[in-house]
Amino acid sequence: MSFKLFFFILLIFVFVGSIETKTSRLKRAAPVWPDNFKVSFVFSLPEVPENQPMTVFHDKANNRERIDYYNGLATDIQRGDENPTNIYQVRVAQDKQICYHDSGVVILELTQVLPDLSQWVYTGKTVRRGQKVDSFQWIDYYPDYNKTNIYKFYTIEGSDYPVQFWMMGYDNVFGSHYDEYILNYYDYIPDGSVESDFESPTVCDNSEKTTVVNSGLRLKLGNIFPNVKASNKKEFNNFINKFGKSYPSHSEMLKRQTIFYKNHDYITNFNKENSHMKLAINHFADLTDEEYKKFYLLPTRTVVPDFTNKVYERPANEEIPDSWDWRDHGASPPVKDQAACGSCWAHSVIGSIESQYYLATGVMPDLSEQMVMDCTWNTTVQDLSNQGCQGGDEPGTFEAIKDIGGIMREQDYPYLGVDGYCGFEKDKVVAQIESYTNVNNIQEDVMSAVYNQGVLSIAIDAAHTSFKFYSSGVYYESECSSTELDHAVLLSGFGKTTDGEQYWIVRNSWSVNWGDQGYVKMSMKDNNCGVETEVVYPTLARGFDY
Repeated sequence: MSFKLFFFILLIFVFVGSIETKTSRLKRAAPVWPDNFKVSFVFSLPEVPENQPMTVFHDKANNRERIDYYNGLATDIQRGDENPTNIYQVRVAQDKQICYHDSGVVILELTQVLPDLSQWVYTGKTVRRGQKVDSFQWIDYYPDYNKTNIYKFYTIEGSDYPVQFWMMGYDNVFGSHYDEYILNYYDYIPDGSVESDFESPTVCDNSEKTTVVNSGLRLKLGNIFPNVKASNKKEFNNFINKFGKSYPSHSEMLKRQTIFYKNHDYITNFNKENSHMKLAINHFADLTDEEYKKFYLLPTRTVVPDFTNKVYERPANEEIPDSWDWRDHGASPPVKDQAACGSCWAHSVIGSIESQYYLATGVMPDLSEQMVMDCTWNTTVQDLSNQGCQGGDEPGTFEAIKDIGGIMREQDYPYLGVDGYCGFEKDKVVAQIESYTNVNNIQEDVMSAVYNQGVLSIAIDAAHTSFKFYSSGVYYESECSSTELDHAVLLSGFGKTTDGEQYWIVRNSWSVNWGDQGYVKMSMKDNNCGVETEVVYPTLARGFDY
């Protein structure tokens, strides 16, 4: 055989081999997840940052599952085999675990923790987390926003063992910014869940009955995977594209679509009939008003101003400008996101302390809301106590922080958005409280206090659909109460429109994707929504090394 003939045959083998390799790559079957499995993973949002370890025991055939969060800090057990609405939830409260039992009318579907890859594209072999893996990809292009969501899923080469889910796209858990999501899987065991995994813990022997399912943690999981069964409704498509929404089932998507159009019609009609402010679709648009109140507001409480403590005294003959905004002077802390946890009270308290810290040092700190949630269950204010994600009291919290010995940084005590055990470390305290001051519910006193003392902690009535979708203008709601309050925020200043209407500048804790970059202008008329009713601010302890 001549050398030329041998070389030609060799080229044919190489060419055929390359075709076979490419063909086998393109024909790699997507994994099909079994009805029964156990899997552990760490859910990460690097930009928040959040790193949440979870273990899921999944039994689709019997409609039951168990989810352990943070290595057992919290647990959900769904027993659809006993009752389609039966769920046990173990949570931390006052440094001990409490079991809640719900057997109401809400039928919960199993949580999606492994995406349906049947329509994804196999893109070949690569290396991930130090392992040889097969790679699958899904891409959604949103022309209205000129953005592309990229989803990738990796399994160990030649197997269906999950290694990692990765996404770069619109944040659909904490807001709507473009963000990175990662699920790192380990301990995947097909047919790995057994009968004993779904038995309720002994703490549930005396469970508390509830009709409120604390599902904030559950909502984070299935929402990060792409929805391949998109609705053909234009407005709803735009909504799910903009905010990166996805739902665990087609029936759930249709339910959310119905809710969306109800909210969409409300916003459209409101904007036609009102000129003083405008509403807009935001990431709450697929929530009912009841869900919005449950996940983002506090239990309504009747607030009677407390003037038994130190009361602010307005300087005599003081001249106050028509407008003042602490954002212009560096003392209004950045907008944060409480997520699906009723911790607005902790964000309000921490924001006012951060403002005082800035005014004392010229440096804006990032202090820990989670420490306040975990460590101030018992306050020194009579008949008042904090309840973590279920609400709290701002004045009592200042007293509790004073008693504990101070506040830690966010980096040393990161936000979880779920109640945890108190991990206070005295040697990591960066600020201490000497006292707090009440402000009379008189408009001029409140203006003077925010002008002279920095950002103030306040409570408002936020239970109205108009507030839920506020976008711009001066907020005024005729149905608002000035005493029945359910949301804690920060008062950052005041101003006046060109036609002379006075308003307060209020910072919220629902991310920059709500309202006007996280802020709302609230009318000063008749103490609308109770802005002036409960106003307090802290004084930092003197002699502490800041």
